[in-house]
Amino acid sequence: MTRKCGTCQHVKRAEIDRRLAAGEPGSQIARDYDLNPSSLHRHRVNCLGLSSSNAIMKEVARDTAAVACLPSKNNLSEVAYRIDPALWVRRILDVEPQAWQERFLRAPRGASILALTARQAGKTTTAAWAITNAALFEPGSLSVVACPAHRQSAEAVRRVREAVIKAGSKLEVDNVYGLELTNGSRVLALPGSRTDGGCLDCGGKGSYLDKRGEQT
Repeated sequence: MTRKCGTCQHVKRAEIDRRLAAGEPGSQIARDYDLNPSSLHRHRVNCLGLSSSNAIMKEVARDTAAVACLPSKNNLSEVAYRIDPALWVRRILDVEPQAWQERFLRAPRGASILALTARQAGKTTTAAWAITNAALFEPGSLSVVACPAHRQSAEAVRRVREAVIKAGSKLEVDNVYGLELTNGSRVLALPGSRTDGGCLDCGGKGSYLDKRGEQT
Protein backbone atom coordinates (compact mmCIF):
# COMPACT_ATOMS: atom_id res chain seq x y z
CA MET A 1 0.00 0.00 0.00
CA THR A 2 1.37 3.41 -0.95
CA ARG A 3 2.16 5.57 2.06
CA LYS A 4 0.32 8.89 2.12
CA CYS A 5 2.38 12.06 2.18
CA GLY A 6 2.25 13.58 5.66
CA THR A 7 2.87 17.09 4.35
CA CYS A 8 -0.05 16.80 1.93
CA GLN A 9 -2.31 16.21 4.95
CA HIS A 10 -1.05 19.26 6.88
CA VAL A 11 -3.69 21.89 7.68
CA LYS A 12 -1.37 24.62 6.37
CA ARG A 13 -0.26 22.85 3.23
CA ALA A 14 -1.01 25.86 1.01
CA GLU A 15 1.38 28.04 3.03
CA ILE A 16 4.02 25.32 3.02
CA ASP A 17 3.78 24.88 -0.77
CA ARG A 18 4.09 28.63 -1.34
CA ARG A 19 7.24 28.81 0.79
CA LEU A 20 8.77 25.80 -0.94
CA ALA A 21 8.06 27.31 -4.37
CA ALA A 22 9.68 30.56 -3.19
CA GLY A 23 12.90 28.69 -2.42
CA GLU A 24 12.88 28.95 1.38
CA PRO A 25 15.13 26.41 3.16
CA GLY A 26 13.34 23.17 3.89
CA SER A 27 14.90 22.91 7.34
CA GLN A 28 13.32 26.22 8.40
CA ILE A 29 9.92 25.28 6.95
CA ALA A 30 10.07 21.91 8.72
CA ARG A 31 10.73 23.64 12.06
CA ASP A 32 7.99 26.22 11.54
CA TYR A 33 5.32 23.59 10.85
CA ASP A 34 6.66 20.75 13.03
CA LEU A 35 7.31 18.51 10.02
CA ASN A 36 9.78 15.70 9.49
CA PRO A 37 12.50 17.12 7.18
CA SER A 38 12.65 13.88 5.18
CA SER A 39 8.89 13.91 4.68
CA LEU A 40 9.03 17.55 3.58
CA HIS A 41 11.83 16.73 1.11
CA ARG A 42 9.78 13.89 -0.40
CA HIS A 43 6.80 16.24 -0.66
CA ARG A 44 8.94 18.86 -2.46
CA VAL A 45 10.30 16.34 -4.98
CA ASN A 46 7.47 13.83 -5.45
CA CYS A 47 4.32 15.90 -4.88
CA LEU A 48 5.36 19.33 -6.18
CA GLY A 49 8.17 18.40 -8.57
CA LEU A 50 10.30 21.27 -7.27
CA SER A 51 14.06 21.64 -7.40
CA SER A 52 16.06 22.16 -4.21
CA SER A 53 15.86 25.51 -2.43
CA ASN A 54 19.48 26.22 -3.42
CA ALA A 55 18.69 25.66 -7.10
CA ILE A 56 15.64 27.90 -6.88
CA MET A 57 17.58 30.71 -5.19
CA LYS A 58 20.34 30.47 -7.81
CA GLU A 59 17.71 31.05 -10.46
CA VAL A 60 16.40 34.02 -8.51
CA ALA A 61 19.92 35.42 -8.26
CA ARG A 62 20.12 35.30 -12.06
CA ASP A 63 16.98 37.46 -12.16
CA THR A 64 14.70 34.62 -13.20
CA ALA A 65 11.54 33.50 -11.49
CA ALA A 66 11.72 30.78 -8.89
CA VAL A 67 9.08 28.86 -10.77
CA ALA A 68 11.55 28.43 -13.63
CA CYS A 69 12.90 25.49 -11.64
CA LEU A 70 9.65 23.61 -12.10
CA PRO A 71 10.05 20.78 -14.60
CA SER A 72 7.31 21.83 -17.03
CA LYS A 73 4.55 24.32 -17.70
CA ASN A 74 1.90 21.70 -17.00
CA ASN A 75 3.41 20.86 -13.62
CA LEU A 76 3.65 24.55 -12.80
CA SER A 77 -0.05 25.01 -13.54
CA GLU A 78 -0.96 22.00 -11.43
CA VAL A 79 1.02 23.29 -8.46
CA ALA A 80 -0.57 26.73 -8.82
CA TYR A 81 -4.10 25.28 -8.99
CA ARG A 82 -3.45 23.03 -5.99
CA ILE A 83 -2.14 25.94 -3.92
CA ASP A 84 -4.81 28.42 -5.02
CA PRO A 85 -8.27 26.93 -5.70
CA ALA A 86 -9.59 30.40 -6.56
CA LEU A 87 -7.12 30.60 -9.44
CA TRP A 88 -8.28 27.17 -10.61
CA VAL A 89 -11.91 28.31 -10.57
CA ARG A 90 -11.03 31.43 -12.55
CA ARG A 91 -8.93 29.72 -15.22
CA ILE A 92 -10.39 26.22 -15.54
CA LEU A 93 -14.07 26.76 -14.71
CA ASP A 94 -14.01 30.20 -16.34
CA VAL A 95 -15.87 31.82 -13.45
CA GLU A 96 -14.86 35.01 -11.65
CA PRO A 97 -15.36 34.29 -7.92
CA GLN A 98 -16.53 37.06 -5.64
CA ALA A 99 -14.27 38.32 -2.87
CA TRP A 100 -15.98 36.24 -0.17
CA GLN A 101 -15.77 33.15 -2.38
CA GLU A 102 -12.02 33.64 -2.84
CA ARG A 103 -11.54 33.86 0.94
CA PHE A 104 -13.65 30.73 1.33
CA LEU A 105 -11.63 28.79 -1.26
CA ARG A 106 -8.28 29.90 0.17
CA ALA A 107 -9.12 29.11 3.78
CA PRO A 108 -6.58 26.81 5.53
CA ARG A 109 -7.38 23.11 5.62
CA GLY A 110 -9.55 22.28 8.62
CA ALA A 111 -10.88 25.83 9.02
CA SER A 112 -14.43 26.30 10.32
CA ILE A 113 -16.31 28.81 8.18
CA LEU A 114 -19.64 30.53 8.68
CA ALA A 115 -20.82 32.19 5.46
CA LEU A 116 -23.38 34.88 6.27
CA THR A 117 -24.89 35.64 2.88
CA ALA A 118 -28.26 36.06 1.22
CA ARG A 119 -30.13 33.08 -0.21
CA GLN A 120 -28.93 31.90 -3.62
CA ALA A 121 -25.62 33.74 -3.14
CA GLY A 122 -23.58 30.72 -4.15
CA LYS A 123 -22.68 28.94 -0.90
CA THR A 124 -23.36 25.46 -2.24
CA THR A 125 -21.61 26.22 -5.52
CA THR A 126 -18.55 27.57 -3.73
CA ALA A 127 -18.34 24.50 -1.50
CA ALA A 128 -18.69 22.34 -4.62
CA TRP A 129 -15.72 24.16 -6.21
CA ALA A 130 -13.62 23.51 -3.10
CA ILE A 131 -14.62 19.84 -3.03
CA THR A 132 -13.86 19.42 -6.73
CA ASN A 133 -10.44 21.02 -6.36
CA ALA A 134 -9.59 18.68 -3.47
CA ALA A 135 -10.85 15.65 -5.38
CA LEU A 136 -8.81 16.47 -8.48
CA PHE A 137 -5.52 17.39 -6.80
CA GLU A 138 -5.57 14.99 -3.83
CA PRO A 139 -5.90 11.48 -5.34
CA GLY A 140 -7.73 9.07 -3.09
CA SER A 141 -9.29 11.81 -0.97
CA LEU A 142 -12.76 11.59 0.56
CA SER A 143 -15.11 14.59 0.68
CA VAL A 144 -18.46 14.43 2.44
CA VAL A 145 -21.46 16.73 2.08
CA ALA A 146 -23.96 16.39 4.94
CA CYS A 147 -27.07 18.59 4.95
CA PRO A 148 -30.24 18.34 7.06
CA ALA A 149 -32.06 16.78 4.07
CA HIS A 150 -30.50 14.12 1.86
CA ARG A 151 -31.77 15.85 -1.28
CA GLN A 152 -29.81 18.99 -0.31
CA SER A 153 -26.62 16.95 -0.06
CA ALA A 154 -27.40 15.41 -3.45
CA GLU A 155 -27.71 18.88 -4.98
CA ALA A 156 -24.21 19.76 -3.81
CA VAL A 157 -22.88 16.53 -5.35
CA ARG A 158 -24.63 17.42 -8.61
CA ARG A 159 -22.69 20.69 -8.70
CA VAL A 160 -19.45 18.85 -7.99
CA ARG A 161 -20.24 16.57 -10.93
CA GLU A 162 -20.73 19.60 -13.20
CA ALA A 163 -17.39 21.10 -12.11
CA VAL A 164 -15.53 17.82 -12.59
CA ILE A 165 -16.87 17.45 -16.12
CA LYS A 166 -16.18 21.09 -16.97
CA ALA A 167 -12.60 20.63 -15.76
CA GLY A 168 -12.22 17.82 -18.27
CA SER A 169 -11.90 14.99 -15.76
CA LYS A 170 -13.71 11.66 -15.83
CA LEU A 171 -15.80 9.74 -13.31
CA GLU A 172 -15.41 6.08 -12.44
CA VAL A 173 -18.65 6.00 -10.42
CA ASP A 174 -21.51 8.44 -10.92
CA ASN A 175 -24.82 8.37 -9.06
CA VAL A 176 -27.12 10.76 -7.23
CA TYR A 177 -25.48 10.38 -3.83
CA GLY A 178 -21.89 9.68 -4.69
CA LEU A 179 -19.05 10.17 -7.17
CA GLU A 180 -15.68 8.52 -7.64
CA LEU A 181 -13.05 9.99 -9.91
CA THR A 182 -10.58 7.93 -11.91
CA ASN A 183 -7.85 9.00 -9.46
CA GLY A 184 -9.68 7.28 -6.59
CA SER A 185 -11.11 10.42 -4.95
CA ARG A 186 -14.67 10.10 -3.68
CA VAL A 187 -17.47 12.56 -2.92
CA LEU A 188 -20.40 11.34 -0.82
CA ALA A 189 -23.78 12.91 -0.01
CA LEU A 190 -25.18 12.04 3.40
CA PRO A 191 -28.16 13.24 5.41
CA GLY A 192 -27.23 15.19 8.54
CA SER A 193 -27.85 13.32 11.78
CA ARG A 194 -27.45 16.04 14.39
CA THR A 195 -30.69 17.11 16.03
CA ASP A 196 -29.79 20.80 15.66
CA GLY A 197 -29.58 20.46 11.86
CA GLY A 198 -25.83 20.96 11.72
CA CYS A 199 -23.19 19.16 9.72
CA LEU A 200 -22.20 15.55 10.11
CA ASP A 201 -18.43 15.17 10.41
CA CYS A 202 -17.46 11.83 8.87
CA GLY A 203 -13.71 12.31 8.87
CA GLY A 204 -13.26 13.14 5.18
CA LYS A 205 -10.76 15.67 3.88
CA GLY A 206 -13.17 17.79 1.86
CA SER A 207 -16.02 20.16 2.67
CA TYR A 208 -19.01 19.73 4.95
CA LEU A 209 -21.98 21.91 4.12
CA ASP A 210 -25.42 22.62 5.49
CA LYS A 211 -28.07 24.84 3.93
CA ARG A 212 -27.93 27.46 6.67
CA GLY A 213 -24.62 28.54 5.18
CA GLU A 214 -22.15 26.76 7.39
CA GLN A 215 -19.10 25.02 6.02
CA THR A 216 -16.37 23.32 7.98
